[in-house]
Amino acid sequence: MVTNYSQIVTWANSRSGHYFPTAIAEFLDADEADAWLVAYAHADRGNRIIVTHEKS
Repeated sequence: MVTNYSQIVTWANSRSGHYFPTAIAEFLDADEADAWLVAYAHADRGNRIIVTHEKS
């Protein structure tokens, strides 16, 4: 799982030209589950789907 989380962190940080630094920091914040949920789903892509009702 940590390997997948590391890949998600690398991906998020590589998008700094598209997302504001504060948005990336919030996504990766240890008090938030977003990056861990994505890493969990990424680890088992064939069987996991993330559904959200968040709005920007």
